[in-house]
Amino acid sequence: MSEKLGNWRFDSNAIQTCAQATKGAGYLVFGVQDGGECWSGPLAHVTYKKYGTTTRCVNGTGGAWVQDVYRIVNPPLIGNYDVKRCFEVDAIFHYQIPGGLTTNTIRNITVEFYSSFLIFYNLYLNLQQCNGVNVTIGNITSSPPGVSHVYFRVPVTYTASNHMADDQVASNVTTCINAVNFTLKGYIDQNAPKIVQNNATYQINQPSSMEKRSCCGGDIPPPCCAVGSNRVSSTKCGCLPGFHFVAGRSCLPCPADTYQDEQGRTSCKTCPVNTGTFGKTGMTNQGNCTGCAPGFRVAPGFNSSCLRCPSDTYQDEKGQGECKKCPEEKRTFNKTGVSSESHCLEASLIGNYE
Repeated sequence: MSEKLGNWRFDSNAIQTCAQATKGAGYLVFGVQDGGECWSGPLAHVTYKKYGTTTRCVNGTGGAWVQDVYRIVNPPLIGNYDVKRCFEVDAIFHYQIPGGLTTNTIRNITVEFYSSFLIFYNLYLNLQQCNGVNVTIGNITSSPPGVSHVYFRVPVTYTASNHMADDQVASNVTTCINAVNFTLKGYIDQNAPKIVQNNATYQINQPSSMEKRSCCGGDIPPPCCAVGSNRVSSTKCGCLPGFHFVAGRSCLPCPADTYQDEQGRTSCKTCPVNTGTFGKTGMTNQGNCTGCAPGFRVAPGFNSSCLRCPSDTYQDEKGQGECKKCPEEKRTFNKTGVSSESHCLEASLIGNYE
């Protein structure tokens, strides 16, 4: 096990103390070694049996270089990321510029938009309706170079402070966003960067649009957890079975040919050899990994599929990766997908005719 949680060698309750430390760390299995050293880790439930068993443990607290291993019963739910308490607003600014912009101009205007946000932020701090709501800016994107219809997308996130009651988050943040649109939007549009190109100056050719969405996606009101997860505590969301946590992207479905039957995991389990989910994602148990029917073999690789056994072969078992060759001097005579050796015939049995 990879992580030493403590040493309670002289504690008569070393096992119980180690169990509490393991629960607190969110791990599933722990080992007590050398009379009280407490070992665990995020993969302890997988690696604990790496070196096999021993008879050298004493009094339930292991021994020198050996461990008594224990499993946490009813382990605490694992939280992968903080509960989302925010709405995202995309402010989109449109320009009409013949021939579009060069890459260098796009880069320069993007910098100007970031500078404009600093001015907006100073004005924002004076909005009483936004007390307790923090605002941040994300990565600005734009239309590609050479496109006449030019746009810049400025993502702004409005997040309720942790001191705000849950039942007030959605309404208070929405009130703040509405106040920004009513009070500051005109100023924002008026002071949007002007683009100079080919001795011409271009301003936005229409009022900016403000597209609001929940940080959890769609219309899910905050505080919330994104799709594929649920709330495991007052502050944390954890991935559901069938999903795995990817930093920066919340919980994603397990890809084809994998599954996850546990909560809060950061990876998915691979289907057994010669089985797969056949394109299905988000599978929650090994039973979702199925094999091909007799007469077929499992195609190797991602998004497994079943291939018919070719001519002169057969497969009488389910879920196999290869087909069996017909006995010597026997053939299926161009039949494919054969499920029994009885379909392998000697040429002399086919007969001849004129």
